Amino acid sequence: MKELAIVDKKSKKCIPRASTDNLVEVRLQSTGFVVDLGIHSCTCGYWDLSGIPCIHALSAIAHSRLHVEDFVHHYYHVSTVRKAYAEGIPCLVGSQAWPNAEGYLIHPQITRAMPGRPKKKRSQ
Repeated sequence: MKELAIVDKKSKKCIPRASTDNLVEVRLQSTGFVVDLGIHSCTCGYWDLSGIPCIHALSAIAHSRLHVEDFVHHYYHVSTVRKAYAEGIPCLVGSQAWPNAEGYLIHPQITRAMPGRPKKKRSQ
């Protein structure tokens, strides 16, 4: 909801124009974007990747007088998070119980002194 509030402020600069029932053309300065509310898609690609409506989509949703919450992917809903953690998180054993890895032994990187005089560590 916080991210939607931030994006909503930016969407005020967009100019939406309805094309068909689900398609809306949104202009932002000199650039045009096509928002398809039916399949939750925008030509900028942000909504397709993240599941959260972009500024163009929010402008189109407001223009169509629809609820923004209906267009956010169900992955972000509280009920989905509760379902994911309903059975709890399994316990993990410590590193001493891990099996040894096969192959080469991995050693830590050798640190070298950086050139120049070292900085003084001052207490405050």
